[in-house]
Order: sequence, then structure tokens, then C-alpha cells
Amino acid sequence: MSRLTATVAGLIAVGAALSTIPAAAAERSCGTLPGGPVPRTVTILHGPVTCPEARAAAKEYSTGEGTFHGPKNGPRSAQYITLPGGWRCSVIEQGGAACARGGSRSNPREQIGFILD
Repeated sequence: MSRLTATVAGLIAVGAALSTIPAAAAERSCGTLPGGPVPRTVTILHGPVTCPEARAAAKEYSTGEGTFHGPKNGPRSAQYITLPGGWRCSVIEQGGAACARGGSRSNPREQIGFILD
């Protein structure tokens, strides 16, 4: 399977998973972060995280304050970034990334996402 095919399949799976979130746990927009070549839209995907916390994590990620883990030339599924405050984030791909903290990997207590517009 090519990298592009795997990426598209992964994004479809994420989209399908997000579409099953109940209305009570619906996404909440936290606006955009200024600066950089393009705005970064920040969204709370799940949990009691506040917009200031979500925006701070997205800013830390985009300014390189996180710590990279995993094989540098390995599969993206084995790579992740940790941020201050306990966030574990995906490596940015197709212009977006997601971060989670608390709970388990399959059922995080809090989850945010951000994309480059």
C-alpha cells in the first residue's frame, strides 16, 4: 500500500470515527492562532479542555516546543510528539494534527485538533 493510499485510508477512518461522536460531545471551535505562513484553526474534539488550553497546546506544537518520539524515518503510526501539560500528539500530516491527554489511547479524556488553513 502506498503512503498516499495509507494516508487517505487513515483520514477516512478518522472522519468516520468523528461522525459517531454524540451531540453532547460535539466539537467546539477555538478560533485561529495568528502568525505563521497560514492561520491554524484550533478545535476541541472531546472533553473538558478549555479553549485557552487547546490554543496553548497548538501553539506549543506549531512552534516546535514538543519532543519527538519514534523512528525518524519509520512509519507515521509509530511517531508522536509530547507537549507540556501531558499532551500526546500525532505527527502533522495532510495539514492537520490531533492531540490527546488522559484516559487511554483509544478513549482519551480530552482531545484537540488543529489544521493549517
